Amino acid sequence: MKADGLQILSNHNLRLTSFTYLPKTNVLPISATGLTPLKWDAPSLPMLSALNITKLEVSRLSQVGARAFAHLLSLIEDDPTLDSASVDISWLDDGLCALIGQACRKARRLQIGSEGTRLGDKGIINILDACEHLEEFSLVDAQGL
Repeated sequence: MKADGLQILSNHNLRLTSFTYLPKTNVLPISATGLTPLKWDAPSLPMLSALNITKLEVSRLSQVGARAFAHLLSLIEDDPTLDSASVDISWLDDGLCALIGQACRKARRLQIGSEGTRLGDKGIINILDACEHLEEFSLVDAQGL
């Protein structure tokens, strides 16, 4: 597993309840040279499952990062503690929406951004059916609605 600092957090900060990764949106400029904005692969994101995370905010997840996020959600879905979650992800489908719903079923606040991926009704229904405690639900840059 490629190190990205989360291993240190999960091993040495056992009382951590909130994790945020929100880099500036234009980390790298899009130009004629083909540079694209930086996306995070989040290889050790699943390690946060060992902590009692109540607030999670992650941004700029790549497709690889989406798989790491899905793995994290599958690890916490049996005993979710998330009260607030925000994710900006480059890959989103109905299966991931179902995982988000299960892992966030106790959440009061949920924000999902997915520029470039079409979000369908089934994905939204998966989330809303599972998240009975939602007070705030935001879709940011979601396509397909």
